[in-house]
This record gives sequence, C-alpha cells and structure tokens, in this order.
Amino acid sequence: SLQALSANPSNPALDLMFAEIVKELNCICGCKMELQPCTCDEPKGSQEIRRFVLMLVQQGLPRPDIIKRLEEKYDKGILIKKT
Repeated sequence: SLQALSANPSNPALDLMFAEIVKELNCICGCKMELQPCTCDEPKGSQEIRRFVLMLVQQGLPRPDIIKRLEEKYDKGILIKKT
C-alpha cells in the first residue's frame, strides 16, 4: 500500500519529512487531487511523485532542496497553494 511507503523504517525523522512534504503537494496528472489522498498511477501521478520524493529523502537532501527539485521536475503547480 502507498500509505506504507517508508523512507527508512529505522529513521522516523526521514519518515516524518517524507510525510510532511507529501502533505504539501498536488497530484499533477490531471486528477485535480491533493497528493496525500490520491493513489493514481498515471504519468506524473501520485505514485510516481511519491517515489521521487522518497528517493530524494533517502538521499538525505534538505527539505528546501527537495521542494526545488520537485518544482524543477513537475513545475510550480505541484505545490498546494497556501492561503
């Protein structure tokens, strides 16, 4: 299950960072959902984006760098607009 995706079972801090970042993202496949509840497997969809975030978290990148990489790969529409 996607909810069971774990950055590193022995490192709760990485799991928390993964979860916090995913909460701030949109699925950009066209389904118009936020990433967290979405489970689509479309190109540029939820599963692909989660795998990308997971890879960056596991590489030890700091949060601002992960956000920057997400914007570079998926455009600024990936970020949920904070009001």
